[in-house]
Amino acid sequence: MHKRIALLVTAGLLTAVLVIANWSCVSPDESEQIVTFAVLADPHIALPALGYTLETCPYIDAEGGQKLHRESVELFTAAIEMVNAIPSLDFVVILGDLTKDSERYNHVKLLELLPQFEAPVYVIVGNHDRVHPPRPDGTIDPDADIVDAHELPTLYEAYWGPHGKTYYGVTPAPGVQLLALDSTRYRDHKGEINETQLEWLRSALKAARQLDRLPVVMLHHCVAAHVPAFVEGHPVHDLFGDMMIYNGEELKPVLKEFGVPFVLSGHFHVQDITEEDGIYYIATGSVVTYPHPIRIMELDLGSGLLKVTTRVIESIPSQRQLQAYSEEALAGWFEGVVLEFLAGAGVPEEVAKRVAEHVRGGGGELAAGDAQIQYEFEDVFPEQTSGISYLDEGLKMFLRLLNDFSATPPPDNNVILQLHTG
Repeated sequence: MHKRIALLVTAGLLTAVLVIANWSCVSPDESEQIVTFAVLADPHIALPALGYTLETCPYIDAEGGQKLHRESVELFTAAIEMVNAIPSLDFVVILGDLTKDSERYNHVKLLELLPQFEAPVYVIVGNHDRVHPPRPDGTIDPDADIVDAHELPTLYEAYWGPHGKTYYGVTPAPGVQLLALDSTRYRDHKGEINETQLEWLRSALKAARQLDRLPVVMLHHCVAAHVPAFVEGHPVHDLFGDMMIYNGEELKPVLKEFGVPFVLSGHFHVQDITEEDGIYYIATGSVVTYPHPIRIMELDLGSGLLKVTTRVIESIPSQRQLQAYSEEALAGWFEGVVLEFLAGAGVPEEVAKRVAEHVRGGGGELAAGDAQIQYEFEDVFPEQTSGISYLDEGLKMFLRLLNDFSATPPPDNNVILQLHTG
């Protein structure tokens, strides 16, 4: 179901139980087992380029508030501390975009940090971990040694599956088969799962079924439409067009056929859970983007319950009031995105500024999950008109589009899901 963009209206834990079907595909000796794992996404580790400091490096602030690159190492260190405090943790997954733009020196830094995790860690490829498309805005270090994805299985050998491919399968805990897909494309930020991987996935899922292991699939890009604008043809699709794999309709039947109960993804920098055709698609927000979440998953193999809990990083040494600082940074970025979009649609600058200022909090509300929003034209223009009569209906439609991004069930942050498998 479609979801998202708006006001975070719950403080504290919101727990719900969603019953879909019983689950009975585990071996008797595993029926009492609870597997606990942590999910992190998009750490975007970013060091200053050679010869620069964090304060002077011109490439470090590439996303203008959406990603806190300057604080990325501090944020990841804080995430490690949070994860290590989780009792009885079986493993950790990191859902791609390991570095800012796959600079070798940033991979080296991440490889210095990963051993600090006390539980086994598994990482996958994100679009920023491949040779990237040309970026004319000067936000990429032109002298950096860029690591392409084909090298990552060797570089991250201790945190990867076997056989040296960019996709892999491992058994991180008894009764669980973790299947990591590579949804990236060379010199392109869009995603796909190619036919070679689809065939491999079919074989891996068949083997998992024969071994009575629950299949958990993870990839960087989204598979389902977490907001209406993911769907091509939506009026603001251009803002979200590279969030999903483009051949999701080829992947979904494979997931359904073999009873995959849930899929983990990053890339969107938003907390979101959506259900489609009996499968939960769980998107996890970025470590470097407000509200800096990590997810804790407690998987009960006997009952088929998945308990999802969200925690956020509250403070780091350089930003003791991290949440307020980061929320404001993201609001400024989102205001700029809306302003650019409206200006591109021909809205006069002063009118566009007024709307953008009013909805600037939408970026943080979307990222946090569980959002509800109701922007009203009259709240932006109490005089009942923008001053340009032919624009009024268009602006009302734009605000309604933002309202449509409000959250729908299930909850995005803290929830107990009854899983369904074939």
